[in-house]
Amino acid sequence: ENYPSFGPISACSRTVDGLEVQLDICINYSTATNIVLDFGFASFGISHLKINGVLSLRFKPILSELPVLAAMQLLFLNLPELDLRFMNLEIANSSLVRNLIFGSINGALCDLLVLPNIINISWADPSHDGFMSFRSVLPCAIMRIFVIEGRGLFARSSMMTRKPDSYVKVQLGTQAAQTKVVNRSANPVWGSEFDFLVYDLQQHINISVFEVDYSGRASAIGSIRRLPVFTLAADSGPDGTWHELATGQRTNTPGQFQAHTGKLLLKIMMYDLLTDAVGLERYFSNSCTATRTCNLEGFVADQRLTDAEPRQLRTVAADAEPQVEDADMEDEEPEEAEEEEAAAEALTALEAA
Repeated sequence: ENYPSFGPISACSRTVDGLEVQLDICINYSTATNIVLDFGFASFGISHLKINGVLSLRFKPILSELPVLAAMQLLFLNLPELDLRFMNLEIANSSLVRNLIFGSINGALCDLLVLPNIINISWADPSHDGFMSFRSVLPCAIMRIFVIEGRGLFARSSMMTRKPDSYVKVQLGTQAAQTKVVNRSANPVWGSEFDFLVYDLQQHINISVFEVDYSGRASAIGSIRRLPVFTLAADSGPDGTWHELATGQRTNTPGQFQAHTGKLLLKIMMYDLLTDAVGLERYFSNSCTATRTCNLEGFVADQRLTDAEPRQLRTVAADAEPQVEDADMEDEEPEEAEEEEAAAEALTALEAA
């Protein structure tokens, strides 16, 4: 119990921005501890610590010369699960103090190791071409999520059945957003939309519905936890998809929750940033359109994908012009240069935003 366990370990190779090798290591650390926390107004101890997550080691790019491996990136695709047991102070077990402690620790982990934040160890010569490219992680897609409405939501903080004042919080990695509060409704309509940068399609998205009680304190009604981005996008229909909300009560199976309480209607749009400028063009054109629609007509899954390559989902512009096979190559070169220049300008504008 006092020693961390590592494994199983899975390995895969992918070609995204050059060949890379990735090792995913499952970490299960559960141990008795003697940690003292001082918050100024009080100090108390942690008697037990448990961390459960998947640590990824990325070796990229693979060089044709020594040292062969240019760099290693150390990161968590998703925030690991954390559990603490307190001692010496009853107030530490209150929800307010627990949320404060968990928020501080999770915030530190996000700033250090959760995508897009990484620890980079470089072996290549700094003068090597593309040295700066593997010191950071670039987004592979933009995900636009529409939080449309809920159904069958009831307040859980009251012994009496009443209609809750509810809002939705969406979190992807280090990014988070929330809707407005809709008062006294079991079937609230939020009609909100949010954009998230996706750095890996295996990232998990967490969506929680909260109610605000009479004292102004928020408590969870239900949630959709640890749903992979590529699964959420692939399951989204043209008019959105209803998702069951699980309660916050855990079962004996890690990552699973008891029962269901209400539903949530979500729409997803994905814009690919890996293949070409089409994804950015669609993103900015839709951002400037008054009436937006969400569908997956241009979201095509490559049938050749394996479990080792889940991220290669391609977006294809629905209004793309057909290719002309006998076009003059000399005429195409300026067009390609213009497309590359437009993509660079669009990416610069996105980073500035």
